[in-house]
Amino acid sequence: IFGFEDFKVNSLEQLCINFANENLQFYFNQHIFKLEQEVYDKEGISWTKIGYQDNQPCLDLISKRPVGIFHILDDESNFPKGTDEAFGQKCISQHKAHKQFLAPKTKQPVFGVAHYAGSVWYQVSGFLEKNRDTLRDELRDLVKTSSAQFISQLLADAAGTGVGAARRRPTVAAVFSESLSHLISTMSLCQPYFVRCIKPNEEKVADVFTKPMVLDQLRYSGM
Repeated sequence: IFGFEDFKVNSLEQLCINFANENLQFYFNQHIFKLEQEVYDKEGISWTKIGYQDNQPCLDLISKRPVGIFHILDDESNFPKGTDEAFGQKCISQHKAHKQFLAPKTKQPVFGVAHYAGSVWYQVSGFLEKNRDTLRDELRDLVKTSSAQFISQLLADAAGTGVGAARRRPTVAAVFSESLSHLISTMSLCQPYFVRCIKPNEEKVADVFTKPMVLDQLRYSGM
């Protein structure tokens, strides 16, 4: 699926990107399936209702307050002694019964999410550091000692890695979620037109269609 990421090692970046795609897919479903069919019903048009996969449960798993994956991550990021492993265990403990959540069968620092475009396993290692997005105190202090005024003031307001530093600055997950929410709100005010892109083959060559690959994309798109 274009824009959807599933690598050998998936981290916070992939979770954010795939969460954005989940939101866009939900927006697509709402306009192409749900709202259109409501109009047909309202106008009494004779037609066959089209079923589609509602991915709202996946969105709730990742972002719903207070125990969505992003909120568990933010809570753990605010603890001075928080760890990636503790974050992973809290996710598993909270969501192991959720249909869209995949818990490892053995004790591993991973968790999975059953996205609309397929299941993805995420490595929890590095999640907290990336989510805090803070500079090391040593680097910040070094830049401030520069004899060039412009350089010395570059990081004047930057949060460091000391105790409580993460609380002075919004996390990556929080900023990303808010930005995505604004995007969806703006799009909702418009009259949307969609171009559904289908990736025909892995070789990136012309006039070659890998049928199973194309069929999977159509199914994942709710078509």
